[in-house]
Amino acid sequence: MDTDKKLGKLSPFTCPECHGPLWEIEDGKLLRYRCHAGHALSAEAMLSAQSAEADSTMERLLRVHQQRAAMAHRIAARDRAEGRLESAGRMEQRARDYDGDAELIKKLILDCDDGSRHVQEPM
Repeated sequence: MDTDKKLGKLSPFTCPECHGPLWEIEDGKLLRYRCHAGHALSAEAMLSAQSAEADSTMERLLRVHQQRAAMAHRIAARDRAEGRLESAGRMEQRARDYDGDAELIKKLILDCDDGSRHVQEPM
């Protein structure tokens, strides 16, 4: 615990490298963060790392929803081809729902984008 006190006060943030707890250190006019593993960041570097993580997470979320929609469309097509029309109808509705979710996520990404990213189109 003595080491923890030397690091500063525990912050509500996690390390972008190891995801461990971060301690906040006020060093004169400089605000810094450090974790047990020794990763150290300025407040500006921390904000940049959080932004990069948010971007990456949103892109993964979009990709997963696009893939879910594509899979549901495939299952619906197979069900329809095999004469399982009721099942195909339910799966087509799920596919439309997933497509809608993906569009909402894509819109959110584009609304928050600074113009430097290309949003992946559905499969």
